[in-house]
Amino acid sequence: MALKYLALNLLLQGLALAGDGCPAVRPPAPISEPAPPAATPETASSTEAAVQVSAVPTTFSVRVSPSAMPSPDAPSTDTTGVDSVSVSPTIPPAASGTLSAAAEKFTGLGTRYGGTCTEEDCWNSGACSFVGYNLPAGIDGSTCVSEDIWNNGANCGGCISVTYKGKTITVMVTNLTGGNATHLDMTPSTWAKLTNGYSGGGVDGIVWEWVTCPIAQTTPLFIKMHAGSSKYWFAATVENARERTAKVEVSSDKGSTWKETSLKNYNMYVLDGVLPDNTAYVRVTSISGSQVIVPDVDLSSGVVTKASKNY
Repeated sequence: MALKYLALNLLLQGLALAGDGCPAVRPPAPISEPAPPAATPETASSTEAAVQVSAVPTTFSVRVSPSAMPSPDAPSTDTTGVDSVSVSPTIPPAASGTLSAAAEKFTGLGTRYGGTCTEEDCWNSGACSFVGYNLPAGIDGSTCVSEDIWNNGANCGGCISVTYKGKTITVMVTNLTGGNATHLDMTPSTWAKLTNGYSGGGVDGIVWEWVTCPIAQTTPLFIKMHAGSSKYWFAATVENARERTAKVEVSSDKGSTWKETSLKNYNMYVLDGVLPDNTAYVRVTSISGSQVIVPDVDLSSGVVTKASKNY
């Protein structure tokens, strides 16, 4: 038994990276704006996990270089713009980032981050490129996921049912952190709901699985154009979707033909080439194969176009 606790303690220490907690990572944007400082987590002493944890440092530190980003006035598809990345040690993945609609349960480490930040303030402008987005009613909170689950942000907006000591809540993936393939790093308010107000910063033994988000099919999903987008640089994020998105396609001829985008960090679907007009049709496909076509999407920077339905 002592060996088990020692191994868990070593794992927690191994999560130490460039800082503490889920970072306020800003996605690439063609603007000269410095990245905000990383969030600071609470110090944890996890008696519930039966081990003493002096801290739960789980930051995945990403610094975005604005100079590496495309100009909104000319075509470009280079959206990497990452000039330093600190990656945590990993264990063999159990919750692969590969998109799948199949239900599977995972057991792992749960932590909290963010100090006293409010729910949306913890992750707006973070790695999922959610800006000015509010959690839909029925979703209890949010979580960061590790690089093993991240998959360029393909799991952003996906919902997870997580259980600890008989309490189950539904959370949405909104940001990126360190850790391994079963680790979830939650906001303070989400953490309080899951653990019934437990003051420590980490517990072992949360159980979680991917689920359909509790959003009505009549509630539309959104196509949000990334900052700097235009007909020269199509870069979009899918928001408010019931299921995770597997594919985004664009049509410049009102749906007669379609061209597939590529998913880039951070949760941006980018199209090669230049579009002829300032609007286009967008077709999104979920992990279960459900499709929604959104006509006349405004390609202007930061504009949100609502679909008529959801997955």
